Amino acid sequence: MINPKNKNIWALMSLSFALLLLSALVFQYIFKMEPCIKCIYQRVGVISLCIIFTIPLIFRGAVARTITYISSLLVICKCLTIAREHSLKQHNLDPSGSCGFRPDFPDWLPLDQWLPSIFEVRGACDQINWLFQGYTMPEWLSVIYISTLILLMVLIRNEKNL
Repeated sequence: MINPKNKNIWALMSLSFALLLLSALVFQYIFKMEPCIKCIYQRVGVISLCIIFTIPLIFRGAVARTITYISSLLVICKCLTIAREHSLKQHNLDPSGSCGFRPDFPDWLPLDQWLPSIFEVRGACDQINWLFQGYTMPEWLSVIYISTLILLMVLIRNEKNL
């Protein structure tokens, strides 16, 4: 049984998303794959999950874990939606046109202006620059998010058994 009180599981989940962000930056700066607006939104989601999964590391108790469950589930649902939209764009199944090149960040959080090296849009959504086992990056992100969702469901179920 995976124990949600065990800090190691939360540290592993946070570290996994930190490594996911690092891999995005490697693809951008080493392999020269410029991020599109959907990629930038995914980065925000990945960073959010990395931070959210540190909550049970810092704060003990069921309240901290409940906040973690709720906020991470909301972020994952949004990220899955973005990954789906991105995948549809890449496979020309979305007739709505271009994604745009200006992120819609709130005025009080202009990430693209504060950290353009991480959050500036430089690529187009419809390009497929990378495939692994026949799947694109947004499709692999969907696999990662769904896997994380399953793990969270197991943790929530185990929460009741404690």
